[in-house]
Amino acid sequence: MGEEFEVKVKKKFVYFHGDHLFLFHGSRKIKIDTFRRLIRVAMTYPFVLIFGILDLQDTAFFKRHFKSWYVFCCLANLTIYILPFIIVEMFLKQKPVQYLTTILTGGYIALYLMPVCMVVFYKIKKLRETNVVVDGTFHYLPKYTLRFTCPNVCNVYGLVMEFFILATYCMPAEVLGGKKKGETVERLTGIPYEYVFWVMVIACFLNAGAFVLHPVLRGRYKYRYQENHAFWQVIHFINGPLYITVVTFLFQALSCDFVDPDKPVLIEQRVLACFEDERHLKMSIAAMIALALYLTQSTLVPTLTYKETMFNKQLDVLYVPVYVQGHWILKAIYASVYVTFYGYNELTRGEIGRKAKEGWSEGRLERSYSNVPPTA
Repeated sequence: MGEEFEVKVKKKFVYFHGDHLFLFHGSRKIKIDTFRRLIRVAMTYPFVLIFGILDLQDTAFFKRHFKSWYVFCCLANLTIYILPFIIVEMFLKQKPVQYLTTILTGGYIALYLMPVCMVVFYKIKKLRETNVVVDGTFHYLPKYTLRFTCPNVCNVYGLVMEFFILATYCMPAEVLGGKKKGETVERLTGIPYEYVFWVMVIACFLNAGAFVLHPVLRGRYKYRYQENHAFWQVIHFINGPLYITVVTFLFQALSCDFVDPDKPVLIEQRVLACFEDERHLKMSIAAMIALALYLTQSTLVPTLTYKETMFNKQLDVLYVPVYVQGHWILKAIYASVYVTFYGYNELTRGEIGRKAKEGWSEGRLERSYSNVPPTA
């Protein structure tokens, strides 16, 4: 009986038996109850964070239209995965106009940043009105000394990199490489932007997966998960020091050069035709989904507020969570505005130059006619 069971399991990629689910031809097994919890949490993430903090279950709108919080969160999360396909396939692919691209992508991001802003303002209001500490606002005082440890080095690295990135934002277009804006990643590192972009997308889903697994695991597995400081240091590095880097790279997948309106190209990789090339269609959809997940979680629940991060005895750099949330929102808005309006300067300068040239030609033509003596 045991040999027959092993043969059945090895023949199938997924196999149900008793209380367990066998995956990858029997090489891994998971309890069905744990698998159900995983699906349930994944379907409500990340909007369940907003729902829980704002207490939406007590609002009249929710009571009138929804039977349970689970249905509401599932429908809200469904928009994260459906709207990018609608925006890209039905609008941007049919008519890639710069102003339309800016409005649609900006509106999509605002759809998820606005609830996050509401949460932050709600916490600040609660702290002002009462002495009650709102959930998620606990913090530890920073240490008096800064030791040379891996977590501290990562945090300081993030501060230095953030300074250089923000300084680069303010530089003129011709500073990096002495060329027109774009292809900065490939010029500085030699790596095509497309490869770096997919690494950032994977990092966003890894960051999301770390949060989803937290309420799913039980017993010794959860204890090992929480005590794995190396893993949480990687998650904190993605969520914290690399925050503005990840956001910038994701927004750049939606930033196109419309100097030639008939054939817009991706600014960071000009061999890709915007919303025409199959690779860019996949990149733009993945960027919108990753941005919605990453921005919502990173601003609502920064890793600096995780107990796994705060209980790390080697970490000396700590912040008040509400400050981190507000800071992250402002950096996301700043990066989105900069990257989204990346090519507008080129268009404006091109249009001004063209009009100036036309005006100069017309003025020269008028002066030439004025020098012609009148005929008898």
